[in-house]
Amino acid sequence: MRNPIKSVLRQISDYRLHYLRANVCSILHLDKPNDFTKSESAFNILQLRYPPRPEYGYDAYSLFKRAIDRADVVLRQPGLSSPGLKGLDIGAGDGMLGIMLQCFGHQMTLGDIEDWRIDAAKELPLITADFCNQIPLPDETFDFIVSFNSFEHFSNPAHVMDEILRMIRPGGLMYFDFNPLYCSPWGLHAYRSLRMPYPQFLFSESFIHEKLDQIGVWDLGKRRSELQMLNRWKPSQFEAIWKRNGIEIISCHWSKNEKHLDLVSEFPECFWGRGLKLEDLVYESVTVIIKKL
Repeated sequence: MRNPIKSVLRQISDYRLHYLRANVCSILHLDKPNDFTKSESAFNILQLRYPPRPEYGYDAYSLFKRAIDRADVVLRQPGLSSPGLKGLDIGAGDGMLGIMLQCFGHQMTLGDIEDWRIDAAKELPLITADFCNQIPLPDETFDFIVSFNSFEHFSNPAHVMDEILRMIRPGGLMYFDFNPLYCSPWGLHAYRSLRMPYPQFLFSESFIHEKLDQIGVWDLGKRRSELQMLNRWKPSQFEAIWKRNGIEIISCHWSKNEKHLDLVSEFPECFWGRGLKLEDLVYESVTVIIKKL
């Protein structure tokens, strides 16, 4: 039997979210100068309002578990469940995903701007390069190319996509999965230091730098002098580089996070006048599977 109380509560929640979305859209349409006076004065209150988020995990077990999960997803894709293919992992980092796919029977090459490989991955070939430039590899080298949590960091994602399409063979599969997107709640990649959602919009850049200098930056499993580079692309910009001749989008899934839209209503002066849309603020991650024709 349906619980009437739960049904009413769900309707109330749905109505509240509908109203909140509409209010956020009206704020984002306003073309006014930003004002950070109120939000920066409330920094300490906001910092205490939100609990610390879980660590991403760079210990041995976390690296192993993450690589297993990613390999399982990759190998479930059409045509990748039979060993013997040549694959490239862009933004390979520790190299554990490459190890898993190599153990399965694929011939893996790793690519990253620096050598982050753990010792177990040192046997795999590594292309150390900025993938926003020309990559020293022949055309149509790989049967599949994967990339996890890298496209939000590339300074020129469109050129990276050009290089990927050059290096992959006709019929080859591309699997990209990355988050958090810049405009989403945790898109600044600073949640270990700044606990509140949307700090990239709530505060001025000078204020953010000041607070990060005081608190410190923790990322990639260690203390760093600065945040990772972010291209600040919106979802529509990524969609544009995937919609081109010669490729087929097999699937594209955007994950939403609408839990923190109340901050837009609380501090509207921080969000208006930026050319933002509702989808920019709530699309947190994307998984896209593309085939080269």
